[in-house]
Formats: sequence, structure tokens, C-alpha cells
Amino acid sequence: MERDELEAYHREKKDDICLDYDNVPPRRITDEQANAIAKKISGCDRIALIQSLPAAMQEQVVFSLLKAGAFISQINRLTGISIGRIEYFRDKH
Repeated sequence: MERDELEAYHREKKDDICLDYDNVPPRRITDEQANAIAKKISGCDRIALIQSLPAAMQEQVVFSLLKAGAFISQINRLTGISIGRIEYFRDKH
């Protein structure tokens, strides 16, 4: 391939998306954002009460927080749910 052909090839508009990311959550959410998400899903006034909910509800809250961009340690700190349990919920999905 000649240099002119190569330059023309690179200038062509392409619809390649091989390295593009869609629907990527933010790198990190704030504690306030995590609280709002958890309260909306669980209906609890205080996020720390989530650990007293049934496992299915805990799983739903944890998965939603992870999907939104919360870190495992952040979820542990806010909810009191153990890191092992959070990882278990994460790995189920």
C-alpha cells in the first residue's frame, strides 16, 4: 500500500466501535448518591438498615450500587454488609 493510499484510508469516516464504550458507569459515585440509590430501592430511611433486610433485597441494593459505580469497600462502609457477602452478590450476576 502506498503512502497516499494509507493516508486516504485513515481519513475515511468509519463507524467502527471496537474501542468505544457505551453505558459505562462513572468511576465512582459519592456517598450521597449511593445513599439515594439504596434508599430508593430498599425504602429504608437509613442505609445501615439494609443489612437487616432479606437477602434478596440486599442483593438487589448491592447490585444496583455496583452497577452505578460504587466500590465494594464503599458499600461495606455505608451499609454494614460484609465485603464477602457483597462479593458473593456481585459474582452471582
